[in-house]
Amino acid sequence: MGGACEGCSGCDGAGAGDPLKTYADYIEGKKELTEITAGFSKGGSVR
Repeated sequence: MGGACEGCSGCDGAGAGDPLKTYADYIEGKKELTEITAGFSKGGSVR
């Protein structure tokens, strides 16, 4: 593993990344959960 997963064990190597970064826009009120999860089906990183 490397990149975003370096030093992170949040998903036990499943490649989900840091949940605080993944859901930061939701936490800050910028996006709805449906907008964020829609990014998962498109592949790539979620912004």
